[in-house]
Amino acid sequence: MGVLEPVNTSVRLRDGWEPVKAADHPELFIPGNAQGNVEVGGLMLCRMPRERAKARQRYYDAQNQAQMSSVDNNFMRNNDARMPLFSDKKTDVERGSEFGKGTSR
Repeated sequence: MGVLEPVNTSVRLRDGWEPVKAADHPELFIPGNAQGNVEVGGLMLCRMPRERAKARQRYYDAQNQAQMSSVDNNFMRNNDARMPLFSDKKTDVERGSEFGKGTSR
């Protein structure tokens, strides 16, 4: 929108994102870039170190697991022997030649 958002940028930098320098990718050089970062249409290209990304993913996986356990415990708390509740979780992943041939499900 043509307006700088320093708060958004500083939050992302604290999260571990690092701006990509145009000097690292000369094929992406855009004239008029004063800071030397790769920026197109108000969006700045950033990267995150692999170790930091994995640690971040582990954190969010643990948060997700804690929330799912809480939901399951709350659900099963209403269990009654006269009409038992079941908490079956199952995910099916199908792969094969059908998906590539234009068939719909």
